[in-house]
Amino acid sequence: GLDLSAHICGQYSRELMEEGSIQSIDAYIDRREFLRAQINSGDPFINPATIIDWANERAVSPILQCRDEFPNEDNCIQWIFDASGGQGISPSEWPTCREQDFPRLVGYAGGLNPTNVAAAVADIGKKCHRYWIDMESGVRNEQDRFDITLCRQVCEAVYGKDW
Repeated sequence: GLDLSAHICGQYSRELMEEGSIQSIDAYIDRREFLRAQINSGDPFINPATIIDWANERAVSPILQCRDEFPNEDNCIQWIFDASGGQGISPSEWPTCREQDFPRLVGYAGGLNPTNVAAAVADIGKKCHRYWIDMESGVRNEQDRFDITLCRQVCEAVYGKDW
């Protein structure tokens, strides 16, 4: 019942961009457990068509990172803004989503955690109405492990204690 997203990083994302497939994990993705696949790369020359073809073959929605403004491209890519490239650093400003250009949701990431997510969502909500947020380091504990208590704190910060 969960909407899972595969996160493809490092050598795997480079292999996908260069070869159009990921020999070592394609079979795993093909098991249809994921609805989305986020390909993490700061490569400004990434070819969205390669990613779209790969994603279509696997029946997943593709997500690509952008480090600046959301690209204005008419394709089935979902975009996630993460200026820090997965380093958990908050941007000085969240970009505006030109919603007339985006029939899909867009994502925002970078340094979000229970203490700053309410302010970030308030700011992002002024710039975009259809979006999701993504966080990793902000919901990990001192041992660098996923912490459901921190997730609860995020939900309470955004929706209130009675969500």
